[in-house]
Amino acid sequence: MLERFSILLPYIVVSGIGRVTKNLLIRYFNEVDLVEPTSHFLEAARETLASRKLIFSDMHKATNFYCVPLQDSTPEAGKYDVIWIQWCIGQLADDDFISFFKRVKVGLKPGGFFVLKENIARSGICVGQSK
Repeated sequence: MLERFSILLPYIVVSGIGRVTKNLLIRYFNEVDLVEPTSHFLEAARETLASRKLIFSDMHKATNFYCVPLQDSTPEAGKYDVIWIQWCIGQLADDDFISFFKRVKVGLKPGGFFVLKENIARSGICVGQSK
């Protein structure tokens, strides 16, 4: 699916400390822009991703680091091939969820798409449990 884009540029909403970018996205995307509302998480991502060991070439790197709350995140119109959203949507009320998607979809290029990754449990913490 990614082959259809000549230059791959994702917009990562709520990047945390950059683990997903470091271990997955930077390998497949030319440039990665990260958005994180918590400044110390964003700084940790910047430090990790700026390491020369993580720059696969001039074409694979973390480019911009935006410290912006989810409710204020608005990407540049038509810039991104992918808008990657992880571990944050559950924090939004239904109306805010709809408003968020309407606002950020303008950042997609024609043919671009969303990736939404969430971990959700009905109650309690279910890590490692099987039923």
